[in-house]
Amino acid sequence: MMLARIMAYKRIKKEKIPCVFRSTVHDSIVLDTDNAHLVPLRNLFDEVFADIPKVIEKQFGYKWIVPMSCESKYGENMKEMKGFK
Repeated sequence: MMLARIMAYKRIKKEKIPCVFRSTVHDSIVLDTDNAHLVPLRNLFDEVFADIPKVIEKQFGYKWIVPMSCESKYGENMKEMKGFK
């Protein structure tokens, strides 16, 4: 998860997507952004998790064979989260 956070942070900065990392606990990454950037952020995180096996192999020389994916949700608060369609 730490690798995903670092990869996402670098890509968000590169793409200049306005958002704030609010929480990164266990297997959750919580961001604040406006509605216009929800889909670009969801796509960015999908790409980050798809790239994790390649990055692990490049950085650590280990062939990661377990597929990685993420679940993205949005909402006004943690209680009112909805999944993307």
